[in-house]
Amino acid sequence: MPSPSGDWSSFDKLDALPRDAVIHHDLTRLVLSVPGQNGGAIAKFASVATAEKTEFSPLLTIRPPSLNAFKSQLTHVRTWGDLRADRMAEILVQVDDIMPFFAGMTPLHPVAKRWTLGFIDAARTVSRLVTYPIKHHFSSPRPHDLAPKVHPPIATPGHGAFPSAHAVESFLIAAILQRLATGAFPDLTANSGARALYRVAARIAQNRTVAGVHYPVDSAAGALLGVALGQAFVAHLDGAGTVLPLSLDGTVWCDPASAWHGDFDIDSFCALLSNLVPTVAPNVAPTAAGTEASLGGITRGAVPLTIAAPVPNSMLPEIWGKVTAEWA
Repeated sequence: MPSPSGDWSSFDKLDALPRDAVIHHDLTRLVLSVPGQNGGAIAKFASVATAEKTEFSPLLTIRPPSLNAFKSQLTHVRTWGDLRADRMAEILVQVDDIMPFFAGMTPLHPVAKRWTLGFIDAARTVSRLVTYPIKHHFSSPRPHDLAPKVHPPIATPGHGAFPSAHAVESFLIAAILQRLATGAFPDLTANSGARALYRVAARIAQNRTVAGVHYPVDSAAGALLGVALGQAFVAHLDGAGTVLPLSLDGTVWCDPASAWHGDFDIDSFCALLSNLVPTVAPNVAPTAAGTEASLGGITRGAVPLTIAAPVPNSMLPEIWGKVTAEWA
């Protein structure tokens, strides 16, 4: 589908609704999710984009845990449930609104950062076009489906558990804010001040387990998808680049005998990813092939995925310029 014609002067005069529709259109044409082999699913991103066509390449491949693996996660769900009294105020707010928790870590005033907030909102909306078809494809049981005594204190969403959409959106936000606040390419393995943003994202994801509506493995898959989308959006908006494709086998992740312990906390998660660094880094030349590496059910690809540059008629470069100018 071609991008709508027009220029910035006409776009800037649009009311909020049509303006948002144009932004969503230009972001939507970059992402796709499809069923994969062996019961998996693949989130794809634009690797070639012109006004006439878009070609997609795998960004993240995920396979859901087996039923027994989900059952093994119930021990973690019960343990996290002990924090309900302490976390309930957060849980209730985060059912519908997670942005205020990031505003406590970095300036996000609705006037000073209006372009930033508008872009993040659009990116979150588009991420759902990837996440929810995958969730529907897997239709994974919620904790209370396997253990009625979980008794979530909030309404259990009417769709499958894996992956966690709250985790996807939280880690997507953290990745975008890392680029804006630090100027660095989003990277979960970077042990820097940006880790605080990912701690907020992880707490939001963990609170869904505390509430009894998600397993830790849901958060792990959602975190990977959120960061992968954040990296791809940033690479695209910064004028093309590359990212390393990832994959997650949920059953291996949950296996106590694997390199991972099946729970989800940000420091252990980042340490695991740091041990998977292949011989190439993010945003490098696509001709530089490294060595595929696997650990704890996560695999980082050896060959970087080329991310397409914006098409000529896209409004995204101008919008991204407005966003980044708010952080200058």
